[in-house]
Amino acid sequence: MVRSFSKLYEFTFSCGVYQHDGYSSDDSIRKISQFASQADVIIGIGGGVILDTAKSVADRLGSEIILIPTVAGTCAAATPLSVIYDDKGSYVRVDYHTSRH
Repeated sequence: MVRSFSKLYEFTFSCGVYQHDGYSSDDSIRKISQFASQADVIIGIGGGVILDTAKSVADRLGSEIILIPTVAGTCAAATPLSVIYDDKGSYVRVDYHTSRH
């Protein structure tokens, strides 16, 4: 005798997408944080700048984070820090985060 123990789960899911093409700057982090203010999880897909921005946004919001690197040569997916630039691309500082990924 074979018994099936499957259950049907219903849930609602909503997802906002913010396509960022700038630097990991304080202004970008602020704007994206406002956009994602209700997010339970931030998903960063891209290279180092995008992943560093996603980590800063997640840290600011206290959200969980998933990082998906698309560039093999970056350490951004494996480090709990973000390199911060100004809006013109000049280095400003390094921020250290609580690792949530």
